[in-house]
Amino acid sequence: QSHVTSTQETEVSPFTPTTASQTPAVTTTASEPSPAARAVMDSSAYLSGQKFDEALTYFQEIAAFSEFKGAKPITKWTKDVRIQVHGELTDSDRATLNDLLTFYNQIDGMPRLDLVESQPNVNLYFVPSKEMKQYIQDYVQGNLGFFEVFWNGGFEIYAATIAISSDRTGLLDRNHLIWEELSQCLGLMNDSYQYQNSIFQQD
Repeated sequence: QSHVTSTQETEVSPFTPTTASQTPAVTTTASEPSPAARAVMDSSAYLSGQKFDEALTYFQEIAAFSEFKGAKPITKWTKDVRIQVHGELTDSDRATLNDLLTFYNQIDGMPRLDLVESQPNVNLYFVPSKEMKQYIQDYVQGNLGFFEVFWNGGFEIYAATIAISSDRTGLLDRNHLIWEELSQCLGLMNDSYQYQNSIFQQD
């Protein structure tokens, strides 16, 4: 489910955490984070003691490993993340993307995430399952969501591609996959059986 190659100090790493036409412009609007988002962002309980140790262990599990390749370097974005959406987008998809951007753009130290109409460094495709391999070469048949990430010799992520099935996913599936695939493209590429309500939950 994952594959790494190296050329000229550039590593290309596609991962599958779970499972083209141009889209109309998608805009973001400022909004208050949901109660769930506020709860997640209240990290004061993790600043010391046992909770800090738990958070660090969890971070290492999802950031220093990939689901099928084992140990990997910790990688991250150092530039703003410019996401262009392709394919048919529902009102729920737009709302979910806006919620995700609002959530991540409130975290100190994060590069900014924006939806753009040109010059993306992340391409997000909503396409029929049978077409997903056209967008991600190493796509594994049967997955509803698939992503690949590209990083350089300094372990800085500079590009990513995401494909989400548009014909085999319901509302909740698509909401989940938008959150999971985009979150994992930020560098947190492993799934885990810890924390039932985590977006990285293996089940």
